[in-house]
This record gives sequence, structure tokens and C-alpha cells, in this order.
Amino acid sequence: FLTEALHKAGTLPSDVTITELTAEPFVAGSMSLKCFLKVKYSRPDPELHTELFVKYPFPAVTDHDKKSVYIARFILNNDGPEMDFARILSAGAPMKCPKYYFGDICLKTAT
Repeated sequence: FLTEALHKAGTLPSDVTITELTAEPFVAGSMSLKCFLKVKYSRPDPELHTELFVKYPFPAVTDHDKKSVYIARFILNNDGPEMDFARILSAGAPMKCPKYYFGDICLKTAT
């Protein structure tokens, strides 16, 4: 999945694939789950980081969870502006910003 997603996002060159992933949980904050993702590529590329920081939503198991996640993601649009800033504006920002690799909000699953 990640190779295809990064290819579609234009972050990963089409002739490079991800060959290995290792995730290490990062426990801090309260708005999402997070982890460090160590990535190995099919070939080195100076533009690609091998250690990534990943944010992803808490699981929505109960109906109440699903409703609150839907409200937070789509009605309040909590995640959209953060992804848009990273994707569109961060390159011209007057401060150092992390490189954007991929982001997605699924209307079907609310993740």
C-alpha cells in the first residue's frame, strides 16, 4: 500500500519501491495515534527520508466513536487544514516544516 500511495502522491520516484518497514509507537499528544516508521527503499535517494513520523486516527469501534470521528474529520474538518498546509504551503513557510509524504481522509471509513 505505502509504495503505491507515495507513488500517487508524487513523493516516491516511480522506479523506487519500499522494501521494508519497521514501526515504533510514539506515545504523546491526544488527537491521534502516532509512530516512527523506519523505511528501506529499493535504492538510495537523497530526497527520501528513511525515518518518518506518522499520524493516524484512533480506531472508531462503537457507534458513538464513529459519530464523533465523523464530526471531527468532516464537519469540523480538523485534519484537512493540517494536510493542506503540509502539502501546499509548507515549502514557502518562513519556518522549518517536515516534508509531506502522503495524507488521506477516507469518507467511507472516516480515517
